[in-house]
Amino acid sequence: MTVAAAAPRYINGELQRLLGSSERGSEAGSLLGIEHEFYLVRGGQPLDFRPLIHTLPIRGGRLDPGDTNSYRCASGISITCDEAEAEFASPPIEVRPGFISELDRWVRLGRAELRAALPADVEMVGASTHLSVAVPDALGDLVCFILARAFAPALMMVLDRRDSFGIDLRPRAGRVELCGEFADGPRLGAAAALLAGSVRACVAALEGAAAPLPPLLRVRVDEATERYGFRVLRRAFGGDLYEEGRAARLVQSDGGELTAQGHLERVWAVARAAPGNALSEEDGAAVEAIVTGRRSLGIEEHAVEGVPDAVIDDLVAPGSVFSSVVVPRERPGFEVRPRIVTWAFAVLEVRGAARTVFLCAPRPALPPLLAALDRGALDEIVGLYLTSPPPGRRLVSAAETHRAALWDEIGSPAGLLAEEYELDQLRTGAVGRALALGRLYPPRREALPTTVTAAAESPLELATHSVTDRAAPSDEGTLQHVETAPEASSSLLESRIERGVVAARPSAVRRGKFVPVATSAREEATEHRRPWLLLFVGLGLLLLVATVAWLLTRPEEAPAPRIEETPAGIATAVVTPSAVVSTPTATVTETAPTPAAPVLSGDYDVRLVVESNPGGHPADLIDVSSINLLVGRDRSVEPNPVRIELRIGDVTLVGATQIGPSFGAGGGSFTASGVAPYRGFSTSWTFEGNVTAGRGLSGTLTIGGDGRLPGGRAIAYRLDGTRR
Repeated sequence: MTVAAAAPRYINGELQRLLGSSERGSEAGSLLGIEHEFYLVRGGQPLDFRPLIHTLPIRGGRLDPGDTNSYRCASGISITCDEAEAEFASPPIEVRPGFISELDRWVRLGRAELRAALPADVEMVGASTHLSVAVPDALGDLVCFILARAFAPALMMVLDRRDSFGIDLRPRAGRVELCGEFADGPRLGAAAALLAGSVRACVAALEGAAAPLPPLLRVRVDEATERYGFRVLRRAFGGDLYEEGRAARLVQSDGGELTAQGHLERVWAVARAAPGNALSEEDGAAVEAIVTGRRSLGIEEHAVEGVPDAVIDDLVAPGSVFSSVVVPRERPGFEVRPRIVTWAFAVLEVRGAARTVFLCAPRPALPPLLAALDRGALDEIVGLYLTSPPPGRRLVSAAETHRAALWDEIGSPAGLLAEEYELDQLRTGAVGRALALGRLYPPRREALPTTVTAAAESPLELATHSVTDRAAPSDEGTLQHVETAPEASSSLLESRIERGVVAARPSAVRRGKFVPVATSAREEATEHRRPWLLLFVGLGLLLLVATVAWLLTRPEEAPAPRIEETPAGIATAVVTPSAVVSTPTATVTETAPTPAAPVLSGDYDVRLVVESNPGGHPADLIDVSSINLLVGRDRSVEPNPVRIELRIGDVTLVGATQIGPSFGAGGGSFTASGVAPYRGFSTSWTFEGNVTAGRGLSGTLTIGGDGRLPGGRAIAYRLDGTRR
């Protein structure tokens, strides 16, 4: 290779030639990351990690521009805080045979790194688990939809516990994220394998491969709160999935039923058979043990898993390019230091005698790049760039991080990150566009051998990839393989992609717009819409003409009677003479009806919004849509005592008052309280408000007023509801 005579503009081309084709865009499902969050407790009291983290001797650098609290350790583990909780995150782990064991090693290493940084008197309590799987940017939104509609119960039963609320599914830049309860050991490995295979199956179906999917379910998919995404609660399938467990009845979109156990077996069969599946026999056996019941599901466990201490020196760090990229390097004529390290790319600072430049590479290019640096293959290229006149190249956008290249300057580090979905785009953005297009441009019927109708409350109309034979445990307790029907693989999603409906550039998706890839698809859709538009316009005009005609021809109505109370308690209806037709005044007497007794007890449809949250706690209750109120009155005692029970999910608050000025037969003000867990902490729940017959229920629910939540601060919800 001769580079001495090469102009600076050719240096980056030579760099990319040496590294080979390594642009970002890895196969879906081939990478998985784990984040574990922990509540911190000191002396029995919750401890906020935010003011503590930057005072600790964490062995790492702050290299993530998207998280200024994050420290990337030499092992490749990141330590940060998620609001008040402490968190560690693994680097992307390659999903390959034996990866469940490798995942367990990363989890133990992350816990050891965090434990080593914390003071000895601080206890760690498991809070939550976040699993991320790589997907193409443009498909993340739809993958989360399919997971919510066809895979969610299986993922929930494995990952969550019986006292959990549900899961969140979030499309992120280059990945999808599953958020659930804290899980460790075999259950965590099974959830990771199940998620990775499910994501592979979803992406394969979206890209047109003959990959089966489980039947779609009738499920209520809610909006996530903390970040753009979708929430599936434990009661989203009709009954209580976590209480009923494997025997729960699930309703498919076509009206058929199956048990949660049958659904779990189908999901596992689909995940195991997904294109590119990379599970070893050992990995598969770990999942099958949970699927077949030889090991318990997460929802069959009650207590939070213990978090045993681990010592870093006792652990062998798994190999990762992220543990290598943070190591400083000395080369003849220059030295290399990490400047930015993220899931998607890294930027290295290269310091020469005359100036400093920056070497950026996407994650797939990092292994060959670091290997070439260490063996000296890049010494001449980098040295030439350092000694050449600066061409003024400035790294400023995420798109420029997709190829390995040398730069003279970098702009704002945060500007190099891929754009994330915004929470306010949930209804009007990419998801809303996909729904509208799915309804306006129905698929060609001949391309859909198996279709179903989605539930009314479900936001996405998809077709199912049916599994022909239901899997069932054999006498030996092992899961039988499921034979799938390749001819049933075409779906509404495939049809949308073929017709240019949902194929879009990632940037367009994040702005909430789907850009059709072919003009013919747009024209075809217009042809389908025109008859329906003409029909609706004609019906509207007909309704307008009928309404005007009725208004012009209706007779004038006599005025309503005026009710006057007499001293004897008789209601007299007096009819005033009409202004058009003069008639004598008519007096009608009738007995006053007995008013119905007001009813206060019953189920209330409610809406909860956060009123105050100075501690930054997760707002779990905003998804509660109904509560039960029970009001009991003892008439044998004067004044009558009143007992009030307010049930919010599994939590019962109790209050007492008496018939008097503040509370009567028609309702009034009251207070109800109790002690119950919130995010794993036993703390006080207090409701102060009013209930009025005919008007509803309103007030403030305060959780953590006793100071037992992390940071010692409470979260308050405003509650408003009406009786059913």
